[in-house]
Amino acid sequence: MSGSLARAIVGRLVLAGGRPVQRDTLIDELWSDRDVRNPVNALQVQITKLRAALAERGEDGRLGMRAGGYQLALGAGDHVDVIDFEGRVRSGRERLRAGAYREADEILRTGLVSCA
Repeated sequence: MSGSLARAIVGRLVLAGGRPVQRDTLIDELWSDRDVRNPVNALQVQITKLRAALAERGEDGRLGMRAGGYQLALGAGDHVDVIDFEGRVRSGRERLRAGAYREADEILRTGLVSCA
């Protein structure tokens, strides 16, 4: 997969944690500063190239369309630090609200250490 635009698309889809990212969101986030006559077509061209690159690596079908957006399927072996970190922050805050300060401290600290 070459090109900064392709990497940006994959990065954005990874950050979604396996959830679909709406086509218009991708266009707004990735083409807002670019002078492109037809951004919908430009996105479709990039998606086609990404699908081909993934298929060459034996990951055909990993990039799909769902609910009006594009989705990168994440497998059990895929690990995204920011998603883990955000989950630990949520869990730590829940423990704080419940008054479980030691548990919250442990969860929040492991989040920082494991994602550093």
